[in-house]
Amino acid sequence: MSSIDERVHSILNFIKNVGKLEHLEESPETAFNNPVHQHLIREAGADSIVLLKNEGSVLPLQTANLTSIAVLGQSKSCFSNGGGSANLNAHYKITPYEAMRGAIGETVELRYALGAHIHRKLPCWIAGVTDQNGQPGWTMKEYAIEDKSLSDDLLPHVSYPFPLTTYMAIERKPDAVRLEGTFTPASTGAHYFSLPSLGHAKLFVNDELVYDAGPNQDPRAFAEGGFFEERKQHNFVGGEVCRLRVEVFAPTPEQAMVPLMAGRIAFHLGFMTQEEYEEDLIANAVDAAKSADVALVFVGNSAEWETEGHDAAEMNLPAFGSQDRLVTAVAAANPKTVVINCTGVPVAMPWIDSIAGLLQCWFLGQEAGNAIVDVLLGTVSPSGRLPVSFPRSIEDTPSYGNFPGDRITSTVQYAEGVEVGYRHYDKHPEKVLFPFGSGLSYTTFEFGPAVIAPQELFHGSVVTVQVPVKNVGTVSSKEVVQVYIAPLFEPRVGRPELPAKVLAGFAKVEVAPHSEVSVAVDISYESAAVWDETENCWAVDSGESVTFEVTIEYFVTIGY
Repeated sequence: MSSIDERVHSILNFIKNVGKLEHLEESPETAFNNPVHQHLIREAGADSIVLLKNEGSVLPLQTANLTSIAVLGQSKSCFSNGGGSANLNAHYKITPYEAMRGAIGETVELRYALGAHIHRKLPCWIAGVTDQNGQPGWTMKEYAIEDKSLSDDLLPHVSYPFPLTTYMAIERKPDAVRLEGTFTPASTGAHYFSLPSLGHAKLFVNDELVYDAGPNQDPRAFAEGGFFEERKQHNFVGGEVCRLRVEVFAPTPEQAMVPLMAGRIAFHLGFMTQEEYEEDLIANAVDAAKSADVALVFVGNSAEWETEGHDAAEMNLPAFGSQDRLVTAVAAANPKTVVINCTGVPVAMPWIDSIAGLLQCWFLGQEAGNAIVDVLLGTVSPSGRLPVSFPRSIEDTPSYGNFPGDRITSTVQYAEGVEVGYRHYDKHPEKVLFPFGSGLSYTTFEFGPAVIAPQELFHGSVVTVQVPVKNVGTVSSKEVVQVYIAPLFEPRVGRPELPAKVLAGFAKVEVAPHSEVSVAVDISYESAAVWDETENCWAVDSGESVTFEVTIEYFVTIGY
């Protein structure tokens, strides 16, 4: 009870500090599209981009010497955020294509091609559909029934226009829903559709049952967008009006698997024409790339793919190898191919040896396009460093073979022990594509000799590493001085095996061309401590500081 009281006290103290005990009224939600915030988001985004490859100084782009740029892949998408809890309702979203066009104007030709579909689910079936009132969209009817059948004489509990085809009953819990509309296809073909759902779902075309499936989705994965759909085809005649009807019934507790989802209907009705689905997008991208001065291929994980509620099945980019095939084909057509990868996680890069340049851009928010183009054009020199190691493949990760474990007994053996993160990769460097802390720049830095003072580290004290950093290039840029500590002794009995090195501190500093600044990085006792199971506390073994070295590219390494 004392632990619970302590936690409750912390919550109540927070509520008191923000004044909500005296003012219980709800403040209306507000959003300020502040130009100062816009600038900060753009600056922070550019600062976090990591340049991982730059053969032949293909970057930054010298637009004065270019006549055409192939802007391929997901360049007209803004990978601003992930899915689930990482979802973002931004004021606006700037795509890389928009930003590039705005930055260079009409002086350089931009050749766009999509190159690859990455749909996790087909787009909503909206185009060409009209509801019972003749308006674009569908008519939704909700039913409260007992016998799980929707006869024509059964009166709906609720009926209303429905402009979307992704639905999840939250506030109301009908027993069944019916979606109705008329569809006029723009072209003839065996067009594709999908109907994943939580309840028993049926699709009728002109009263013919063309899809019939029971509950077929993990409810949490469905709720958070991490589901996979079965895609089917049906023959449509262009210009020929047909009636569509979707019926979905609420799942039972047994069908829903998760009690919260029992009785809650959810479905997604997707559609794509055969022509669009089967178009040879890669050929179009290759045509755009092969005669361009440089090819920029934008790839990444959309919020549909990088979300919560499910584990990724592989490390490759979605969908089903489409983006990897695109990069490989474009790189074969144009030796100056630059890949701009927008993911929040490491991904496999089977094409890495065939491309000239690589930017890791993460999810940069509403100013993503502008931030990326600032780095591509050299308005900002890249200064981000990898906060994780990029392995070559999923087989090279520490937990491969152990996770997710035995699903029947719900057990996982953490056979990797303490070899997680860069502990694992320091012992297996052959498995690393790009190590923790990596990152290139558009200029060159030189480090002078490091000075370490004081020479002893105690609880409550710090050791300061002072390093002169000189920009010997012609571009103003930021550099990250990374200080790693390494044990020079064997751990005593009862202590875990120590990693080869540990990041103890870092500092980022901007240095003008042909200028030098002194950078100080403080190392605390806590930075050097490891958990001592015998003493039940964080501790540092004593030892002597006998050596340190400075690497002129990325970081300072000291040992004690």
